[in-house]
Amino acid sequence: MKSNFIVVSMLITISLCGCARANVTQNREAYILSQPHGWIEITVKDVNVPSVLPPKDLPPENITSWKSQPPDCDFIVKLNNERFLYESIFPYGDGPSYRVDTGFRFPAPVGDFRIEIIYSGCNVETEKSAPISFLTIITIEENKVVPALFDGFSFILNEIEENDVITLEDIYQKLNE
Repeated sequence: MKSNFIVVSMLITISLCGCARANVTQNREAYILSQPHGWIEITVKDVNVPSVLPPKDLPPENITSWKSQPPDCDFIVKLNNERFLYESIFPYGDGPSYRVDTGFRFPAPVGDFRIEIIYSGCNVETEKSAPISFLTIITIEENKVVPALFDGFSFILNEIEENDVITLEDIYQKLNE
């Protein structure tokens, strides 16, 4: 009974992480998790999402119902040109500047990789705007986490940390000891 309580407590803790799951295929993720791997955790905090300008051909009677908030933004993460994450993220707020406040945590193979971050849709100040893109080198160490911050203008890799998040795999191993 005590072990059931521990499992439920751990599951609640895991679900409260606040990070979305990456959308690599389940087969790819299972393969990565079966090999030496670490984690990438990207926090996205863009507090300067501008209004979307109404189309030039919008009739005047529709201006009052026009929503100036971008409907969504695209966030892509590639490692060595392989897409690990492609998500729509959603700005919110009562008015401009809108904000995005979310995050992603996903497994990655151990090694040195070229990481590319592509962010588009949120930086719409005109009808068409080029995506923001960052390219740098990232080192993934076994069972470590590489925390990163993206604020809409810059991408910052922080120092590698110990992986202190408990996963279902960790719980399973503890129950079988």
